[in-house]
Amino acid sequence: MEEQFWYEGMAVRTWGVPVAADEEPAEADWDLSPTTWGT
Repeated sequence: MEEQFWYEGMAVRTWGVPVAADEEPAEADWDLSPTTWGT
């Protein structure tokens, strides 16, 4: 697995940023730092 856990249709990385399954970003976006998500 890629450190990705699924529950209730949501994908959450180990750093705890929830992403809707139908809005899952591209593989390249996963490489972004979590700090760039909510500034």
